[in-house]
Amino acid sequence: MLVVDDEKNIRSTLTMALETLGCRVSAVATGHDARQALARRRHDLCFLDLRLGDENGVDLLPALLEAAPGLDVIIVTAFATV
Repeated sequence: MLVVDDEKNIRSTLTMALETLGCRVSAVATGHDARQALARRRHDLCFLDLRLGDENGVDLLPALLEAAPGLDVIIVTAFATV
C-alpha cells in the first residue's frame, strides 16, 4: 500500500491501520516522494490525498498511473466538500 498525504497525523493513522491488517505500507508526503516510492517497488493500492499542500492529488494521478500501470487509487480528503 502507498499512502500519500501531506498531513503527518493522517499518514501515521492510515499506516498504523493498514499495518494492523497485515499490509506493507509506504507513507509519503509529496507527489515527488510518491513517484519515487512507486519506482522502488510495486504497490497494489494507493490512498491519495486530494489536497497535498501546493499539489493536487487529481493532477498527480496520471503520473502515478504512468509510473505504476494497474495501480488502484482511492482519493481521500479531510475536507467536507470537494
